[in-house]
Amino acid sequence: MQPRVVVVIPTHNAVEWIMSAVDSAVEQTHQNLEVVVSDDGSSDGTTDLLASKITVEHQHTIGDMRRVSGLYKGREISVLYRPNPMGPAYTRNEIIRFAWGHADWFAMLDADDFWKPTRIERMLEVIKGYPRPGVIGAVYTDYDILHTKSGLVVHEFKQPYDYAALLNDNIVHSGCMVTKFAFARCNLYDETLRTCEDYDLWLRIG
Repeated sequence: MQPRVVVVIPTHNAVEWIMSAVDSAVEQTHQNLEVVVSDDGSSDGTTDLLASKITVEHQHTIGDMRRVSGLYKGREISVLYRPNPMGPAYTRNEIIRFAWGHADWFAMLDADDFWKPTRIERMLEVIKGYPRPGVIGAVYTDYDILHTKSGLVVHEFKQPYDYAALLNDNIVHSGCMVTKFAFARCNLYDETLRTCEDYDLWLRIG
């Protein structure tokens, strides 16, 4: 049985990019995958756009949160929407809590990023080399930076993991894949932080 990967997409007013992010998630070669988008109070129609693309199977409202779930390009997808922005740490945690009971790994994808099709498959190959639980808490990759005005693409080489280096600089990208084991041991994102919430998490996992 393939591990269940939940793609965590927090978004706030990123309607221009959100479908590129979602498309890159559902087009992954890894098959056991679910996409969850949490819309953190967007005012640009992000949730309405997503809902228009989904074959809706369930939708309901709990308190001030609206949830729409269904299929998109044959993949399971849920969209959570709250009218009042709570920040990126809360928004990621909302997805993690929502999917906790049926996830093995959580793959972080910012709304203005997108993946190459084999990304999750290749990350899981790294994990298979360390079969003992708890050896790997998170996996990260190099990435390309797209300058949208010029179209220039610059490859960003990420330093191999070293805890001493991590103490001096955030050598890890925000778009990690994180094990449920690591979250259970180190807790989720710190919701009191409005920036650097990912760096704080990598330090704790490290």
